Formats: sequence, C-alpha cells, structure tokens
Amino acid sequence: MEARYTVELRMKESAINFAESRWARGNLSFFKDDKGNKYRFWYNNNYVSENNGGLKNFIERDYFDTRLPISEPQAESMIWDPCDSVYPRGTWRLPTVAEWTQLFANNYRTSRKRKNQVNDKGWYISWENAAPESPTYAHRNLNFVAAGYRDINRTLQNYKNQVSNFLDNPGDLGYFRTSDTSLFAHIKYHDFGLLLSQPSLKIDSFDEVKGANVRCVRK
Repeated sequence: MEARYTVELRMKESAINFAESRWARGNLSFFKDDKGNKYRFWYNNNYVSENNGGLKNFIERDYFDTRLPISEPQAESMIWDPCDSVYPRGTWRLPTVAEWTQLFANNYRTSRKRKNQVNDKGWYISWENAAPESPTYAHRNLNFVAAGYRDINRTLQNYKNQVSNFLDNPGDLGYFRTSDTSLFAHIKYHDFGLLLSQPSLKIDSFDEVKGANVRCVRK
C-alpha cells in the first residue's frame, strides 16, 4: 500500500551578529490572516514607498504598541514582547536601550551610512556588510528605515517620504520599540553639508498608545 505523508515546513529566522547583539534582518510584521506564523520579519521594509498609500496600508501590520494587534483578542495595555511570538516562540525579544545605544556607538560609525530611497522618497540607515556572505539573502547590510510612528488615532506621523533638506528639515523620522515600554529609539538625520553628517540616535519617552516599528534581537 502506498503511504502518503504531509510535511509542514516553517522558516527559522537567522540573525546578524553585530554591535554585540544578534539583530533581525528586517522589521517585525503581523500577518493577521496567516494560519501559521503570524509574527514574521519583513525584508522589504526599505523598499516600501508612498505609492498607493505606501506604509499607510501597513498601519496595523508594521507598528506595535502595548496592546495586541486589533485583530486579536483585546485586553488592557500590558508589558508584552511581540518578538517573543516569532517562530519558534521564545527565540527573539525586544532590544534594550543599551543595545540600541551600542549599535550607534563610534565603534561602528565608519560602516554606518544614510541611504536615500528611490527618487529621494525617504531614507534609511545602513550598516554595510554587517553580515557574512550568504546565498539566501540579497545583501549583507543591516538596514533601518525612518518610517514614522502610528498615533492614538491610528494615523501615520513623521513619515512623508522625505529625505533631509539642508539644515532646516530632518525629513522622515524613525521610531523603534525598546524593551522599556516608556522609551523608544528615535533615529533622525540632518544634512549639515559636512562629511561628518551622520544618522543619529536619541532615546525618548514614549506614550504607550503610540505604535512604533519593532526590530527584534536573538536571545
């Protein structure tokens, strides 16, 4: 008798070992209709543009606050870690403030570049060649996109597909969750017309009802 078997495959995400932490290659996204892994890393973050609404289409998918996504059973605000839900559970976590600070330390300044999106529609930070060569991934860079935040009215703020203008306009701003629910990593860039101009990090207080991007680290 012929035997038939069903094989279920799930991808176990790899990390980039850089700046004394193991960073996910892309931001965390929530795929509400997925029957398998709802929480996954999205590798095309830095290619999203304002075409057809751009990130506004992903306002519930790519931004996280202290509540579960609105398609999930709701409860009071809580200290929860969406990274913990990435398959296999318990493998990833939110980065600490210290880990964000270390990433922007002078030790890693030379490989840190500000990159414009296509047609100058926004920008992102890239630590070039942070990962070893691999045929599985399109590049070796560790990228973080300045993509604003989701406010209490669930609209996108500080994301207008803009790069920095000289001195007076920082362009789009980036916001990322930390393991401290009251603090977030805030990335920005001012073009001072100098070779020393660099993307910068600031740790700011954060209202729990606001949603920010999430970049996980491996435990």
